[in-house]
Amino acid sequence: MGWSNYKVLTFFYLAFGSHVVNAAEVSKKVLPDPLTLEFALSLADEAHPDLLIQDANILNAQSNKDLIDSSTGIGVQLDIGLYATDEDRFQSFKNRDHVRAGVIVSKTLYDFGHTNDRVSSAGQLVDAEQWKYQQARGYRRLAISEAYFNVLLADLQFSQYNEAMSVGFVNFDKAKDRRELGKRTDLDVLQRESEYQRLRVLRYQSENLQRSTRAKLAEVLNRPNQLPSSLAIPKLNALDRKLAEVEQLQKLAQENNYDIKAAEYAVKSAETALTAARNQNNPKIDAILTAHGYETDFGSVDELTAALNFSYDLYQPDQDSAIAAKLANLYSARAQLNNVESTLRQTILQLWHEIEELSVKRESLSVLLELRELKLEESRALYEMEVKADLGFSMVELSEAQYAQAKNDYQLALAWTRLDLLTGNLKLNELEYKPVDVKGSSNETD
Repeated sequence: MGWSNYKVLTFFYLAFGSHVVNAAEVSKKVLPDPLTLEFALSLADEAHPDLLIQDANILNAQSNKDLIDSSTGIGVQLDIGLYATDEDRFQSFKNRDHVRAGVIVSKTLYDFGHTNDRVSSAGQLVDAEQWKYQQARGYRRLAISEAYFNVLLADLQFSQYNEAMSVGFVNFDKAKDRRELGKRTDLDVLQRESEYQRLRVLRYQSENLQRSTRAKLAEVLNRPNQLPSSLAIPKLNALDRKLAEVEQLQKLAQENNYDIKAAEYAVKSAETALTAARNQNNPKIDAILTAHGYETDFGSVDELTAALNFSYDLYQPDQDSAIAAKLANLYSARAQLNNVESTLRQTILQLWHEIEELSVKRESLSVLLELRELKLEESRALYEMEVKADLGFSMVELSEAQYAQAKNDYQLALAWTRLDLLTGNLKLNELEYKPVDVKGSSNETD
């Protein structure tokens, strides 16, 4: 889409927002059942407050650029004057004009680069806002993925606590029966009842979490009235990716990060604005065309004149303050760029450590899950042979291991997504993740 078309569409949305929103509500895709992560991510570029704010920022920056660009365009001015003379005192002015009306057309032909610098500075701010828009698109995908994973974890946690509460109730019930046989004391029964009540609270809390996470996902997808009932388990190809050296990732981020690009354009804009302020008193050549009609005591007179006007300000009292203000803006923009670069380097290092730790923990949890599965099979076999076995406890342990592994996998997937976003490698127009392509490392996904 060309920029002119983009401006028209954005202006139309802002000017007639309520009508557009109502129409969008009607045309929104209905969430499928089960909802998939791929479908959820396909909605990332739909109208959403996070993106609309960036749209407005781009439109505002572009309108400022257009305003500066139009300052040297053709100007048309209506000129009307009324005049009166005292004939008793100024007999020689008897033929002075009484009424004058006309049009003055002017056009700045050349100002030796001053306006071009101002337009370039404003255009670089447009570029900065457009890079911020790309970053917002990436964060939308990150927010959708995180909200999706939170729903899956809430479901797993509910299953875990529901299983644990059932086991707790069985143990409590058995303790009551054995008390009747004199094999359990009141203290034993009360302890098991207390544990059952604790698990019961956790179970209801997890049930509430199921709804709240679904409501959050619906809000993130901009469909507050469509709470998804079931979600498909996604295939996370990023989990087996190999991690490049942190210095290579920091270099990629320095070259490709959207926030850095936006900050760099802000610095360029401030530099160009400073040049424009220093050239504020450049000479200027204007073309002026005037057409006037005069009503006098002797009738009507028409006059047409054309002129080229060369002007040069020998002194402008506000130039020094304008230069100082632009210089301060430049210092601020450079400081913000340095801050973005510093923060990015630290964030990349933190993500590098996080991915490394989560990958190691994933291996550990995989072994634990295998152990819990074998333990459950053993308990089930003993139970079927009517040998004393705590089958319920083994099932709870397996649920806990499954939840821990899923939580670790989702955290790892999100960490990779954040890393891809910060290094500029997150595909914004496709659903898959683009692996970090670093020489000497193998990062192909399955």
